[in-house]
Amino acid sequence: MQKWLPVQGYECYYEVSNTGSVRRKSTHVKNTLGVTKFIKGKVMIPRDNGMGYLRVKLTSANKSRRIMLHRIIAEAFIPNPNGFKCVNHKDGNKLNNSIDNLEWCTQSYNVLHGWKSNGRMLTERQKYNSYYNLLYGQYKQVIGKRIREYNRA
Repeated sequence: MQKWLPVQGYECYYEVSNTGSVRRKSTHVKNTLGVTKFIKGKVMIPRDNGMGYLRVKLTSANKSRRIMLHRIIAEAFIPNPNGFKCVNHKDGNKLNNSIDNLEWCTQSYNVLHGWKSNGRMLTERQKYNSYYNLLYGQYKQVIGKRIREYNRA
């Protein structure tokens, strides 16, 4: 059964389902001449962004943005307690936007996972950069804890 939740930042206008559909809500809108017109709700058709990811065009207050579908789904249905910024497709298939296939992660993990899931080999420089970013992220967490502990004392 589909469960619909509002899209973050567009709560009054759009909803996303746990199956990966986005729909526009029916609403009354005033145009620039002040005339109110009724806009019927509909399920939006996602488009390919040219790199294999699906995106939808969302409009609010006469401003449009194209947002990745997997990101909308993750923001609505998957908790992000660590505050990660990237959404990863676990199976490497960019078109599989089911909740079970998405996870929040760091950018370095996302890059490494993308290379591994597509069967490509990392160059030595890419391995070094990913490893460095991973270590630097852990270092920042430790330093941040020490600074907070120092400030409390």
